[in-house]
Amino acid sequence: MREIRSDTKFTFPGRAGKYSSFQWNYQHFTAVDTDFNDNLYQAVYLIEGKSFDTNVDMEKGSFDYLMGCDVDVAHPDVQQELKNWGTWYLNEVGLDGVRFDAVKHIEAGFFPDWLIHVRAQAGRDIFAVGEYWS
Repeated sequence: MREIRSDTKFTFPGRAGKYSSFQWNYQHFTAVDTDFNDNLYQAVYLIEGKSFDTNVDMEKGSFDYLMGCDVDVAHPDVQQELKNWGTWYLNEVGLDGVRFDAVKHIEAGFFPDWLIHVRAQAGRDIFAVGEYWS
């Protein structure tokens, strides 16, 4: 085990809760790739008590982690916030469809649940496509 110092708290004080009062913290992520104690050491650091998702592309062992702070889409607060974001975006722009980027890095079970929620909020079918390079 290695103790590190990294960014895992995001509060967005400039928006003053306008679009969302959600504040991201270490519980909402599974891994990070920065240790401010040693910027030269390159690694992916799994947050204590977390595990990588298994329902992702298994290229190179597991493609759960992509970069930065890996969002824990299994965390109930994260799931709700992403559903809230989808609803907000739907209402703000009146979207007809969504494109999921880099889906091979995200737990596959997340997408159907999110789409069911957004489609229910819209009261209509919302087109969806995912980008998956293999």
